Amino acid sequence: MIDVQGFLLRDCHASSKRLVEQANMRAEELRRELKAGKKALLDALEAEKENLDKDGNAIPRAFTIAVQCITGPYRGRKFSMDIDVKRHSSCFVGRSTGRKFRPPRGLSMPKDSELSTSHGEIKMETTGKIFFIDLDSTNGTRIDGLELDAHQPYELTLGETIKVEIGAGEYELTFEQKS
Repeated sequence: MIDVQGFLLRDCHASSKRLVEQANMRAEELRRELKAGKKALLDALEAEKENLDKDGNAIPRAFTIAVQCITGPYRGRKFSMDIDVKRHSSCFVGRSTGRKFRPPRGLSMPKDSELSTSHGEIKMETTGKIFFIDLDSTNGTRIDGLELDAHQPYELTLGETIKVEIGAGEYELTFEQKS
C-alpha cells in the first residue's frame, strides 16, 4: 500500500521524467532548426560572394549606356541602351533594324552606310566586366584610338568616357550604374 507521500513522490518523478523527455525532444528540434538555419546562412553568404569582386565590393549588375554621337550621320544625337548581367547581357550595334538592335537592348543606325549590318557587341560578364567585340565588321572599330581585332573582346574602362569610332561616326560612351 502506498501512502500519500509515496504517491506524490512517484507522480513527481514521472512528471519530471516526462518533462525531461519533452525538453530533450524540443532541444533536438531546435538543434535541427539551428543546423538548417546555419546552412541557409552559409549558402546565402556563398551566393553573395559571387556578387563581390576580389576586394569585397559589390559587382555592378546593370548599366545604362549613354551614347553621344560626335560625328557622322547621327551627329548631335543621343541614344541609350540597357545592359544587365542576368537577362540582357549583350547590346548589339549595327546598321540592322532587326529586333536585337532596337533600343533599349541595341543601337540601330541604318543611315550610316560605313557601319556593318552587325558591327559590334557590348557584352557584360557575370564578373561585372564589360567588353566591346567587333563582329568582323567591314570597316573595323577603334576604341580610344586603338584598332580592335575581330571577335577579340576589348575590356571597357567603366567610370570614364570611352571614345568609339565605328562606321562613319565617332561616339562617346558612358556607363551609369543602375540600382
